[in-house]
Amino acid sequence: MLDKLTSATLDFLSKECEDGSYKILKTDYIISSLPSSIKASEEGVADCINHLEDREYLKLKYSEDNTFCLSVLPKGRKHTEVAKEQKTILKKNNRYLKLTVIFAGIASFVGAMLAGVILRIIWG
Repeated sequence: MLDKLTSATLDFLSKECEDGSYKILKTDYIISSLPSSIKASEEGVADCINHLEDREYLKLKYSEDNTFCLSVLPKGRKHTEVAKEQKTILKKNNRYLKLTVIFAGIASFVGAMLAGVILRIIWG
């Protein structure tokens, strides 16, 4: 499981290196391309890239002065695709959960009303 910064960095790198070739990227460019909700520093992005290389998500040809020459490996591409699918499934499940809660609330309210009407009829 990757943290938010590492996952967002991998997503961005997967988009940049779509054809599987090596790309030369600066950390400033990577940071500016990350979502605004994610705060990152040059050291943090460099650590993420090194972590992704250690886990074999990407291949790092060289790195110097906050410049990286890298390519995303198939394992990294698969992680990005699976994460997108999981987000879609989670949104779908959240929708069903909300509908279930609403219908359960309505059913319990109607059940309580019917129980009150029946008790009123019986004890009158």
